[in-house]
Amino acid sequence: MDCSKFDQRFLSSPLISSLPPDAISIISGSARVDNGLYLDTLSRIAVNPNFTSLILTCYEPIFTDLVARWRGFATVEQLAAGFARVLPVVPFLADFAEEFLLRSGPGETAPGFLTRIERLSELSTVGHGEKSLDMLLSLHRLLCFRREAFLGLVNADVLFGLMKHEYLPVRYLSVRILSIYLKAADRAQEAMFSRFGVGGTAKEKVLGLWEGREVDYGFLM
Repeated sequence: MDCSKFDQRFLSSPLISSLPPDAISIISGSARVDNGLYLDTLSRIAVNPNFTSLILTCYEPIFTDLVARWRGFATVEQLAAGFARVLPVVPFLADFAEEFLLRSGPGETAPGFLTRIERLSELSTVGHGEKSLDMLLSLHRLLCFRREAFLGLVNADVLFGLMKHEYLPVRYLSVRILSIYLKAADRAQEAMFSRFGVGGTAKEKVLGLWEGREVDYGFLM
């Protein structure tokens, strides 16, 4: 497929100023590379949250191919965040998300997502809490997209532990996810907010970092 028009549209975005020069050279065609490297380069850019929406918009006809390549290089955090971002727009990619996130790799006894979030849950500092927060937000979005498909990414014991975390946004999202997992009524969810010191979402802002800036996680309500 001739992607020159897609490339022109992408390269006209001011966002590309933050890309490495070699990536721009590959996409612009100034560097002669084979088709595989060209697609791999776009795929790596697509998993970057700063570029996911732009790549989807500019390269929609080949976006499925780009996502299929994520498994070859992306971390479990990147996979979860990437799929959580795009599935509401391109729901037909859910099969890829389930395959990449729910299947255990060679020598693994559980999906990498579960293993990673369990390890992070053992570290209760705010710094590690920010890493947990990214994964919890991805999990929340995936469950909101299709609860039954992604229940396998939920470990209730880990969530109960995270509800005692010193970082408020981690406690908040843990309650929200557990409420989805248990199909808890609003009253039960509010009781958990109160029990674990989150407070009423209408009265207290739940401030935390999201993609480099501070936001109120109460926007999830």
